[in-house]
Amino acid sequence: MAVWVIAAGGLNDATAIDNYSKTLSAPISKTRLELLPPEVILPDGDLYAWGFPRTQKGGNERKFDQIAIGDICFFCTTRCEGLRKNWSNAYNWVAKVTGTVEGAHSVAVSKAFWDSESFYPYLLGKPLAVNISFEEFSREIDPSARHYNGSPQSSTKLTDLVKLSHVISRYGSVDNWAADYVDRLYASSAVSEYGQLSLGVSQKASEGSAERVDYKIRLPVMRNWLIRVAQAGEKVTYQEFRSVFGIDRYTSKHSMDRLGEQSQKLGEPIITALVVSGDSKRSSTGLDKFGVLDDEAERQRLYRFWSDFEASVPDSSASDSLEVRAAKFASIETRPEQAAFRRKLFSAYNGRCVISGCSVVRALDAAHRHGRQWRKGNNSVEDGYLLRKDLHALYDANLLRISDNGVVELSGDVLEHYEVFCGMTISVA
Repeated sequence: MAVWVIAAGGLNDATAIDNYSKTLSAPISKTRLELLPPEVILPDGDLYAWGFPRTQKGGNERKFDQIAIGDICFFCTTRCEGLRKNWSNAYNWVAKVTGTVEGAHSVAVSKAFWDSESFYPYLLGKPLAVNISFEEFSREIDPSARHYNGSPQSSTKLTDLVKLSHVISRYGSVDNWAADYVDRLYASSAVSEYGQLSLGVSQKASEGSAERVDYKIRLPVMRNWLIRVAQAGEKVTYQEFRSVFGIDRYTSKHSMDRLGEQSQKLGEPIITALVVSGDSKRSSTGLDKFGVLDDEAERQRLYRFWSDFEASVPDSSASDSLEVRAAKFASIETRPEQAAFRRKLFSAYNGRCVISGCSVVRALDAAHRHGRQWRKGNNSVEDGYLLRKDLHALYDANLLRISDNGVVELSGDVLEHYEVFCGMTISVA
């Protein structure tokens, strides 16, 4: 796999801007596909594509020979929204290459796709819409933002080992960095889409026609957290349960139904008896479907049953969505208010240490800012930072400070070991 930055037209490139809608921002239309000669066979389903412009010296022909299935492309395009004076260039799409076109057919395919014979076309998976500034992209590659910090003047494969030394040292390879970055972009997009979908669904729920984002992938984390609550001899309210996992009433109800069914199937006490009303401190009547008539007795059974069990937090993988990783990060803490604080911080900082960029869940902490305490209700995003554990320890010991304007300051006692972070400016959520 290789990584490309694709110069897909600038502010004054009317042809490129027109071509976006034909094959990049939307699937290739049936009308255009019907223009292909019969000998050109493309996969079924929605197709997307882009192409290298033909040049007299043949430079783009060589790039066409190099690009391969699985390569990741960041497309620098023009955001055509509002008045033309407000248009701007940025990386507005990310996509993987899913196929290439044989050279003998490239002219015919180019003509069908873009009404021009001037491109070497290649096929893409569905592009992810993003808005990555050149500075942001540059800082992803190197915190100093010394490289790739402007609009690419031509389509380029990222191969310069000097410019890429930071991501190689941190991720092991450019491929690993790109895969991780795309995962984070997809996760952020999924969170955004989930928020929009939840809004629409909550409006429809009373009509009985609701569709929700699949909650099942979070069930193991919910179960693990409730087991820890049982080990602590505690119970939580429905509101606390929803707050810890960032879910609404509808998702909460279905999650608890599935968790109860799982407990029953495994022959265990019903784990959802730990969740109670904030007013009555009793569980809902929904427990009777599992044959539980006394919720307090069921909680005592749960406390005894799980007393000797070694609960652990499931590992996170790069394929987990940001929501799932945030839920796992939250489940490390049993206290609902602290668990909810952890989840909110993890989501706000996209699962990365605000200073080092570390994304290893087990290496991260939710740190309260100096002077703010969870016992006083200081549990909003503005009350903390997501920090790598060692940096959290330094912060609590006042060996590392973050100024009001986000500048990292280090004590001379630790400067030798953490000099790389001294003077950097963080982005506060």
